[in-house]
Parts: sequence; C-alpha cells; structure tokens
Amino acid sequence: LTHNLCCILHMPTTKFFPLKEPLRVPPGATVNCSIWRRSDDGRVWYEWCAEVVTIADHTRETMAGGEATTIVWGTSSIHNPGGRSYH
Repeated sequence: LTHNLCCILHMPTTKFFPLKEPLRVPPGATVNCSIWRRSDDGRVWYEWCAEVVTIADHTRETMAGGEATTIVWGTSSIHNPGGRSYH
C-alpha cells in the first residue's frame, strides 16, 4: 500500500499556495490549482501550479449547441519541481 486517505488529506486545499509571481484575477474568473504528489526512493514532495480562466459562454458555438470557450488569463510556473524545497 503506497497511500491512503490520510495521505490524500495531508495537504488541505484550503491552505495558502505560494506563487512566485502574482496572477491577475479578473471579476468572474476562476483560479484552478493543480497539485501533484511526487516521490522518489527516499522522499515525498508536492509540486503545484495555478491558472486563471473564464468561460466565454456567449460565443457563437455555444449558442449553436457547442461547447463553451475557455479563456486562459494567466498561468504560473510549476512550483517546487523535483522537490527542491524539500526539508
């Protein structure tokens, strides 16, 4: 067994995720944070990034029954790659 529910809940998503550079978040936008639990032979660490998006639901395609268009306003770099901030 390599993980269990306690491992998944170890890093709550209600905590602060530091970003190297600020991201502009316009009114109505959503911030998506992706988090990866990584490991090697001797340690475990997390990597994360964020993106700011809005859904353009008034596009011609949506009105014709198609999918809404996602507009990406900004993305961060991947933070803590390779566990470089591991303690």
